[in-house]
Amino acid sequence: MEMVANNYLDFLENKLFDELLDEVLLPNLVDKLNVDGITLNTGQVYSYLILPILGGAYDGSNIYPLEIYEHYNLTGEMHQKIRDLPEGTHVSINIE
Repeated sequence: MEMVANNYLDFLENKLFDELLDEVLLPNLVDKLNVDGITLNTGQVYSYLILPILGGAYDGSNIYPLEIYEHYNLTGEMHQKIRDLPEGTHVSINIE
């Protein structure tokens, strides 16, 4: 992981070059989702059925709209639980 900006405005104004834009914001994927009718309402973000860090794909079959706070709660909790696991570790997930 690498820090690319000091704050949000620095990121938008000085660091958002095309390669980083494509890597971080995935505009081509968002365009395809919109064409496929997978759009966002106010307060939603695109979330994953299976997180990419757990093998989920960056495509429309693995993405759905979710309320922003729920997305960050779920994904943050998952990342926190697996953060110290070595790459390639197999995990089991129980959904309650």
